[in-house]
Amino acid sequence: MRFRGKSKIFDRFFWTKNFNREQLVNDVVSILLSYKKELLSDLDNLTRIDIKAMRDRIKKQLDPNLITDLNMDSFFRGLYSVIVVPGHKEENIEQYFDSYIENLPRRVERLFNKDVKDFRDDEEFDELKKLKQQRQLKISKKFFKSEKVPLQIELLKMQEWIKRTDYKLAIVLEGRDAAGKGSAITTITEFMQPKYFSVHWFNIPTEKEKKNWFKRYYDVMPQSGRITFFDRSWYNRSVNDPVMEYCTNREYEKFMKEVVPFEEQLNEEGVHMIKFWFSISREIQELRFKLRQANPLKYWKFSPNDLKTMTRWETFTNYKERMFRETSTEANPWIVVESNDKRLAQLHVMKYILRQVPYEGKDLDNIGEPFSEIIIPMR
Repeated sequence: MRFRGKSKIFDRFFWTKNFNREQLVNDVVSILLSYKKELLSDLDNLTRIDIKAMRDRIKKQLDPNLITDLNMDSFFRGLYSVIVVPGHKEENIEQYFDSYIENLPRRVERLFNKDVKDFRDDEEFDELKKLKQQRQLKISKKFFKSEKVPLQIELLKMQEWIKRTDYKLAIVLEGRDAAGKGSAITTITEFMQPKYFSVHWFNIPTEKEKKNWFKRYYDVMPQSGRITFFDRSWYNRSVNDPVMEYCTNREYEKFMKEVVPFEEQLNEEGVHMIKFWFSISREIQELRFKLRQANPLKYWKFSPNDLKTMTRWETFTNYKERMFRETSTEANPWIVVESNDKRLAQLHVMKYILRQVPYEGKDLDNIGEPFSEIIIPMR
């Protein structure tokens, strides 16, 4: 808030009755922008302790009830995770703050208007969740946990072997928006040693990066004894970019001509590659988008571009099918994973990785056989 002297608003009744919506939003935005500026001024030296100190300071500035109702504790807890993501830190922070600020009026409206339902009581959201469960889930949470733990044990054994043998493993996860790529990486790496793997996702390329398309991906390929996960990859140029008109037809055709030789070069340099395509139905994608919009913890995942990709579904499909035809090779095939059920997709992916990497001490009983929905290698 804009305080006079050292005053602080402690009484929830006071600020809900005596502050109008616009003023409250503007005051909170002002505080957040000052913290964003502070972060950006010393990015390279930021630590988790710095973020905690910042959170403690904001608690001294704002009413505790306001911090709770605006979910600001969660905002600051998530901030460090954004900062440690490799790549464009400045852009990551800008987007993180901007997404929260953009959603702030809706949060404040709930404080002033009792007729606006809280997220936890939102009937539409509850109905969406029920619909999602009816049409999507094929396995229970309990079954998923019982299946994933043995696989995660095997993943640790695999990682230890990779470390000892200097194996290089690159895992590419591609698919439509909301297909579950990020959550799959989270499950796969949940108990892995962070020092020996990295996760990379990429922001809008600079003009320099556009001229040498593969370089920024080549620069983060796994070193000996490491695993690299690509949450989207160089294949943005083969589907998403032409669909969204982010590249010219000439740039697209150039990529399609050069991508297989690029991957062959990686193979020659000792990089072992697995390429997953997460396949999702149009209906389930729409449901997940609606859930994202309704969820105050995931709203930032939804953008206007998501709506555009939905309206261009068939165009997206055409580019995807050409990508399969021309870039799925014997050495580096596309592996299509049905991902309407995220849990099932994650189990599929872990099983496939474990069967492909020739690590010592592999326990096939732990890995088990694929489920009825078979992973399809596109060759």
